[in-house]
Amino acid sequence: MFDTSIGGVENHLRFMSKEFQKLGHEIKIFKPVWKHEYMDSNRVVDGVEIEYINMGKMPVDFRKFSGGKILKYLPGFLNKSMYMLSYKKVVTSISKYNPDLVWQHDFSANLLSTKRLSKKYPTVLTNHTGEYLMIQNNSILSKTLPRLLKHYSAVIGPSIELTPQTHKFSATIHNGVDTEQFYPLAVEEKDLLKKETLKEADNKFVIFCPRRWAPTKGIYYLAEAIRRIDKHPNIAGEIVVAFAGSDYEGYPLYADEVNEVLKHVQNVQIEKLGNVAVYDMIKYYQMSDLVIIPSLMEAVSLSAVESMACGTPVLSTNVGGMPELINDNIDGFLVNAKSSDEIADKILELYNNKETLNEVSKNCYQKVLEKYDWSAIAKETEHVLKQTL
Repeated sequence: MFDTSIGGVENHLRFMSKEFQKLGHEIKIFKPVWKHEYMDSNRVVDGVEIEYINMGKMPVDFRKFSGGKILKYLPGFLNKSMYMLSYKKVVTSISKYNPDLVWQHDFSANLLSTKRLSKKYPTVLTNHTGEYLMIQNNSILSKTLPRLLKHYSAVIGPSIELTPQTHKFSATIHNGVDTEQFYPLAVEEKDLLKKETLKEADNKFVIFCPRRWAPTKGIYYLAEAIRRIDKHPNIAGEIVVAFAGSDYEGYPLYADEVNEVLKHVQNVQIEKLGNVAVYDMIKYYQMSDLVIIPSLMEAVSLSAVESMACGTPVLSTNVGGMPELINDNIDGFLVNAKSSDEIADKILELYNNKETLNEVSKNCYQKVLEKYDWSAIAKETEHVLKQTL
């Protein structure tokens, strides 16, 4: 769902739908939801109709167990996989429109429905999510991947890591950005936006973390890095860290762990923004001095590309597709995953070296203009989809 949610998949759907409409295609989005979330009327967002599919009462809510140190990601995976129990409802809802093509954007939730639909319609997967990587990185479970993906006419990966090399037809196509909406501000405009948007943030060093609070997003390690920076009161008092996605309900135990660390932070200004709509995200990218992607798993992060389009350098862990996007110390910065010390050290280094930040800002903006415009990404994707018809 892309109208109110923060997330790369949701925003990918939003912007790709917009570009495909420009190319003359009719797009309809189907969202399976449990009974308590169901809306009996369709919604239209940015000219795209969204139809909710009532999957009935949720059998078990695993979210209360999600994100803890023992179960970690398993409850979240099980929560999504429960949609397969009512897969026939998805098949029925989509089939009544007799589509030319079915385009799936989640690896686990609709495996059974897409398998059934593929018998009648070309079915393509854009493989965004981390469940695939968890299976791929397990020596036993990885053997099931060819069978799980066999029914797809094509599989698109937003990074090399998420592109299955054994599938009959696969392609790597990175995420893009709408450069008409996401663009840099002049220094004076940036300073004014800080003052207007964040309390007492004018003239401070603003760091923005646009990630859901989920275990794979590495928020805990950023929190630990902030706590370390907090021990330098002269610098810490000049730093603001704003979190978008801090109210994500999928992993409550994990959120508790993050908040337990942050409650000890006394000098760094912490701003928990909760869910931020996609077009409201723009001002946070534009006003920030640095955007941090501390993920443990990641494709080519859409948030990172959007930040770069706004001329704001990205500090990311060197996981997944991020090294495909960022050349370290040239158009961004890379550190090792799960390293709070490296994150803290790099923040302190960049706080004291604005010249480096300014140079990287110019480079990252130029890179996005040359390689990551959504219109070009959509045309490349259209070429793949047409080959399945």
